[in-house]
Amino acid sequence: ISLAPSISENLYLVGAQDRLVGCTSFCTLAVADGKQQVGSAVDVNIEKILMLKPDLVIVMLLTKQQDVETMRRLGIKVEVIPTPKNFEEICSQTIEIARLVGCENVAKEIVQKSKKTVDSLRQRLVQHSVKPKIFFQLGSNPIFTVLENTFMNDFILLCNGENIANGLTKGSVTRESVLMKNPDVIIVATMGGFGAEEQKVWKSYAG
Repeated sequence: ISLAPSISENLYLVGAQDRLVGCTSFCTLAVADGKQQVGSAVDVNIEKILMLKPDLVIVMLLTKQQDVETMRRLGIKVEVIPTPKNFEEICSQTIEIARLVGCENVAKEIVQKSKKTVDSLRQRLVQHSVKPKIFFQLGSNPIFTVLENTFMNDFILLCNGENIANGLTKGSVTRESVLMKNPDVIIVATMGGFGAEEQKVWKSYAG
């Protein structure tokens, strides 16, 4: 059972989807594939997890520690995966998740190809002297953005970009403060289904 969308996506990536019996309601790929839903990472339905009789439950830090301990007391093996802070940690976690389900070699091949692609892009982008100012939006009400020391900020750096949220200690921002920074690029995460609407709002300020 996977209790995080990124974990579910990794399982599909390495071809282990047939071993997945349960997921969260936010694991869109797995839900569309008909996998049983066991709540969310934060609100776990432990009774349903027990009914599915999993050999392993993989969670991230969003899942409450008390829920993790409850599952372990009930005899369920639980592996906790920390939130990755950069591309390298994403790669190592992909391999670790694959190792847990016996697909480590497949994951290593995928990671090797991904690293080659990223290295090629980095070499091309570093030649550009101008760094685009980027705003990466995660939520809409309130507006949340990507902070430093996160894997999403690492992606901005890989693109030779500058995160307009650098220096902030809290992710909540106002639309006015974003406009004052005058970003060259705005990236809106689609999580939660607000992406299309936010895109319309930001485009209304263009020009």
